[in-house]
Amino acid sequence: MKGTFDIIIFFAALTGLVFLLKKVSGMGRNIQKGQNETLYFDDLKNMVSEMLNDYVSFSDRHPEFTGKLRENTDITTYSVTRSIRECCSGAGGAREVVCELIKDYLRLELKLDAEAVRNALPEDDPVTVMYHLIRKLDCENVGYGFKILWDDFLRGRVGNGKSIEKQDIIAAKEYFGFSASDEERAELLSELLYAYTVGLGAVDVLNWQKGCIEEIQLGLSGVAKGLYDYRDELDVYYSGGKSRKVTSKDSVHVVIAGKLYRLSFITFGTEDEVIRILRNLIKDSVSPELTRKNPMIVTDTADGRRISVSRPPFTDAWTGLIRKFDTVRQTSIEELVEDRNAVAVLNRIASDNGNVAITGEMATGKTTLLRAMLLKVGEERSIRVLESESFELNVREYLPDANSLTLRISEEYPEDTALAFSKKTTGQVFAVGEICSPAMANLVINISKTATKVLFTAHYKTTGDMVADFASARINAGGFSDGRAAYDEAVHTLKYDVHLTNRKGIRRVEYINEVAEDGSIQCLYKAS
Repeated sequence: MKGTFDIIIFFAALTGLVFLLKKVSGMGRNIQKGQNETLYFDDLKNMVSEMLNDYVSFSDRHPEFTGKLRENTDITTYSVTRSIRECCSGAGGAREVVCELIKDYLRLELKLDAEAVRNALPEDDPVTVMYHLIRKLDCENVGYGFKILWDDFLRGRVGNGKSIEKQDIIAAKEYFGFSASDEERAELLSELLYAYTVGLGAVDVLNWQKGCIEEIQLGLSGVAKGLYDYRDELDVYYSGGKSRKVTSKDSVHVVIAGKLYRLSFITFGTEDEVIRILRNLIKDSVSPELTRKNPMIVTDTADGRRISVSRPPFTDAWTGLIRKFDTVRQTSIEELVEDRNAVAVLNRIASDNGNVAITGEMATGKTTLLRAMLLKVGEERSIRVLESESFELNVREYLPDANSLTLRISEEYPEDTALAFSKKTTGQVFAVGEICSPAMANLVINISKTATKVLFTAHYKTTGDMVADFASARINAGGFSDGRAAYDEAVHTLKYDVHLTNRKGIRRVEYINEVAEDGSIQCLYKAS
């Protein structure tokens, strides 16, 4: 009886909502309510957004109310409110809870029938089709819908074309079919409304897919808003044609197996939608708010994604990069590297006490190889990890049996603070995240004075460049009367350089160099 009473109270609160129907064409999707009223997709989106805001407000005003959403579930008002606030942060199950709330709202409050739901999901909209196909294929392997879509159809069709077009998605619909039950369509509509209210819009479903997409990039091509030529839009209006210019609000790229593909069938419609998505990505982070005075933020999510966002005036457009690490599984050096000669050298340098730098461009597999080397050294020695801004190595997840502790370096807890604390944690092997500043290079040098072994990643092109850069960082830090002393200290710190490449999606070890005590560089391995 108590559960039923709580439900009555909850829906009584919802009936107090008053929604104004605005005749906005929006996405051109109409939804029939009853026989007389027509709601457009944007109308429905606004109503759902207001309902979610009202739900949070009601919960804040009445914290004592913790009744269940439905009697036969464990979903309470507290869990729903928390899910609404954290649904983009990677918190487990938050997205599903909010989608369930929206689905109940459409069914119980708005009383949308099956015909209205069907009208809301036109089969020629590529984003809707993509969402549906991923949901359909997810039923076979939850979380891997896009991977199945890519492996079974898109990869063979797109190849190295570097762009996934609208016709590719429509062809996939014909290949896999768009058949769905009324219940499946209702769930799809709920998911789309979630994405366009509190989620990540057109790319929300891609953000949660596993095992295929390595990175999602927003706003990294096309003309930025400040550089728009509105005469082009006027020409398009009078000619009835399509704009010839790609704008940053129409820009989505993904990285798959180290290759960059543009999703040209996706548009965010307005720059405001891009801004909404970027703010959602960082709203649950420990970083400060994205402002003109703080125009760039690097953070991470609860499920281990790295988020990098920026805005004008620091960058020429609002941009966001979501780096996903779920394509990487725990793997050994032997599984990761094909060349047996390279494997032999890697195993040897992983076992001795010499420091190891893993270098190369982006998407060459540096973090993956670092984990593989930690897997080997972590069997007998404790691991301490220091990373800047975001957690990327996720040692606890990939090496759950290892003795490990990870510290995050930030403005509040700078390198010196992290170094001082790390020395009190009895670590033997240290892993340092990407060396992206002189301060991080100095951190490696300072850690090397007490640690048994240090491993790190960096973007250097040559071993000589790395040694010179570390020496320069030491000089800038002060305390050296001449550059030779700084160079000698850099040489003493840097022992091995494992350089990786990515050629057309094929990752490999290009060379392994050793820095001798006299500063000379000796090649231990070179790919044939």
